[in-house]
Amino acid sequence: MLHGVFSLLAQNHIRLPMGMSTSHPSYPAAVAALAVLGFYIQLSQAFGIPFPLNLLLLPLRIGELVLSWTLAYGPK
Repeated sequence: MLHGVFSLLAQNHIRLPMGMSTSHPSYPAAVAALAVLGFYIQLSQAFGIPFPLNLLLLPLRIGELVLSWTLAYGPK
């Protein structure tokens, strides 16, 4: 997960703090911080999908609803 962030930073010639790489001792802490930040953002949006994506993903959400309903209440 954080490896992709490192790749993007390297492509844009942005130096990483403390020369961090995947073998750096603080790498697990950076991964945990990124995970906490992602969870906080999802929690602050009530696990909803932001505006432009909710319109694009509407057919998939409807398909998921139909599949869930079929599995829950369909023929046994």
